[in-house]
Amino acid sequence: KDDYFLQNFDAPDLDLAARNATYINELAKEFKVYVGLAPTATKVLEDKLPNYATPYDEAFYISTFYNKLSNQVTKLDFLNTLSTHKDEYIYYKTDHHWTTLGAYYAYTEFCKSADLIALTLDDFKIEDVSDAFYGTLFSKGNFSFATPDTMQLFYPKQTEALEITYEATGKTSSSLYEYSHLDTKDKYSVFLDNNHPLIKIKTSIKNGRKLLVIKDSYANSFIPFLTQHYEEIQVLDLRLMNVPVATFAKEAGISEVLLLYNVQNFSVEP
Repeated sequence: KDDYFLQNFDAPDLDLAARNATYINELAKEFKVYVGLAPTATKVLEDKLPNYATPYDEAFYISTFYNKLSNQVTKLDFLNTLSTHKDEYIYYKTDHHWTTLGAYYAYTEFCKSADLIALTLDDFKIEDVSDAFYGTLFSKGNFSFATPDTMQLFYPKQTEALEITYEATGKTSSSLYEYSHLDTKDKYSVFLDNNHPLIKIKTSIKNGRKLLVIKDSYANSFIPFLTQHYEEIQVLDLRLMNVPVATFAKEAGISEVLLLYNVQNFSVEP
């Protein structure tokens, strides 16, 4: 309904979930660990599914996985937060990601658990940067009847100086956005220049807080919000760089770890 493309969620690998929970529980013995499994539009907007469509229940998977995590792990309830705003434009129609607004609401949920004061929507200048975004779900079939998406960027009115380093290439930037992607088909790559093995973000905030984000591409539009609260953020994509997480975090002087994944990605082997 309403021109949304929604992806099927096949039965997940519950043995993989148990193994991942074991790893995370061990990590939480040494670090402050937050886990956020982001539901997709398939669950939050399930009223838009065709009649008789029966994808695996993402809510059940998230609950099952969270129940395997120890009490030392902080579980982020993105599903409830996003469901509260389901009548807003929080998921793209042609792409599997949440919109920047959806990522914003997830950010507010994280702030509640991380002892942070979230910026309000009024604290941002919100700019439409494209009204012709055709995303990953459109690309699966190149459906001629698809309605293009609008893409927005949120700029904090009170800015912080940033130094972003893409460790694999040595590229540096002062911006979280790579605007050249807006002229390509893969416009979502405007956020943090797509996926990289390791990104280091240093801000002008001096509060001693350092965060490691372990993630998939859902985090790319989420991370810019965090730069208003942390002195340093390191972004690790384990699909592209396999390192011992605890050792890496200790060597970097990091005490907080956020694991942020789209639930459908997290439920299967990369």
